[in-house]
Amino acid sequence: MSTLPANTNITLFPKKDIKHYDELQSAEGRKIFYRPDRQRAKDLFTSGVPKLFLEETEVSLYDISITGLTIIVSPKNIDQYLVGMHYPVIMIFHDSILYEGIGRVVRHESMATGQIKVALYLTTLPINTQTLLNRYQQISLQHSQNSRKSARPDFVPESYKALCADTLHMARYYRNILSTDAHPHDALTRLETVLPTAISEWRDLWYQHNALIADLNPTGGHKDAIKSYTEQMITAEIIPYSEVLHRSYTKPWGYPGDFTTINHFYRDTLHGNTAYERYMDACALSCDAIKGRLIMATDKIGAIIAQYADQPETRILNVACGSANELGQLGAQGALHRNTSITLIDHDHKALDAAYKNILFNKNHASLPPTHIKCMQASFMELMRPDALLSAQQQHDIIYSLGLFDYFVEKRAKEVLQGLYNQLAPGGTLLISNLHASPISMYWPTEYLLDWHMIYRTYTDMEILGQHLNPASYQITPDSTNGVLFLQVVKPH
Repeated sequence: MSTLPANTNITLFPKKDIKHYDELQSAEGRKIFYRPDRQRAKDLFTSGVPKLFLEETEVSLYDISITGLTIIVSPKNIDQYLVGMHYPVIMIFHDSILYEGIGRVVRHESMATGQIKVALYLTTLPINTQTLLNRYQQISLQHSQNSRKSARPDFVPESYKALCADTLHMARYYRNILSTDAHPHDALTRLETVLPTAISEWRDLWYQHNALIADLNPTGGHKDAIKSYTEQMITAEIIPYSEVLHRSYTKPWGYPGDFTTINHFYRDTLHGNTAYERYMDACALSCDAIKGRLIMATDKIGAIIAQYADQPETRILNVACGSANELGQLGAQGALHRNTSITLIDHDHKALDAAYKNILFNKNHASLPPTHIKCMQASFMELMRPDALLSAQQQHDIIYSLGLFDYFVEKRAKEVLQGLYNQLAPGGTLLISNLHASPISMYWPTEYLLDWHMIYRTYTDMEILGQHLNPASYQITPDSTNGVLFLQVVKPH
């Protein structure tokens, strides 16, 4: 074994100021309490956030940890979740229970959106995140398998398969003739030539699908099978080529009909790098009832506002406002008087931001601006309880909602309509729209092609809603496309 010479001077480690244990800063440092890591619900649950119930009330789940969870509530409802209160907690996914326990409210935290995060400590069983996620994935897989089993090909009538084949043949035919030219400009020129005929052919097939579905009137497993067949045969073939169709089907914000999707229909601009992509966008935008709704709503609301021109103040409430394009257009026309006060309500803060800017930036500079624009963010559940949501508000002269009632069954529609009517000032006007159940409705493209479920109503259905309020008067009118019905109700003085 070799040794270093006695006169060798070497440093094996750099010198350090070594402290004794009782000199370490951690002995006197500030106390830091451990809090388990929290995981955002939307990031953890990739196939959809489970439903969460406190007692029997559904709430919005924000995040979870081993020992607790956080929900999002409106400031108006914060009194229901005071610190120290206990609640039964149930988490459900596809009708299966993921977790049951008891939670105690431990703190509140304000958010930039105006809503409040409410943290609950689980006083019973902690959440084993991995076990919970395994169970979640198992339920998701079972649900997928059950859906596949219910989508039995023998449940799909041969007449429907033949019509789907015709639709697929049409799409592939236009993909072929619009993709054969070497130069993109030539393909775009060809698109301009064939587009009128192509859209006519698409509409004809779409209306045939509507008629066949009306005759079949499928329910339960038969409907699931037909929808699954449609998505496999047609949807998968066409949505990669259309920005509008892709967004409508995938629902990137987690719900159908977000304001960005609706704005695609309003602007009626074809997107795509190729002629075929623009062709597919044109097919999507040929569902022109949404644009027709905007045109009719702008005319109707403008006419109602004009009746209040000499009043000291006109209070307008727009529920589920989206980007409020109709008010933006009225501002551009100079139709918003100086005495106009506008309240915008939506569950999406991005929509509220877009609506606010839409009104301000589209204002005709020759006209005076609205005296006040107020934005309220409310959950979808809160929108269904307008009496509670608007209890502290003044009554409004004009209340309207475009598209919200497309998602309500009759019982819920009556309840929400009554709640809005209660907030209407004497002599005021309530205006709502609903997709029209007709042979040329958007029913087949939305329900079967895009998995976008909405409720289509007839004149009789709208009359039932109007009569339910016992108003001074009501009228039902279609838009120019006959794809949307408007119910306009006037409250007695």
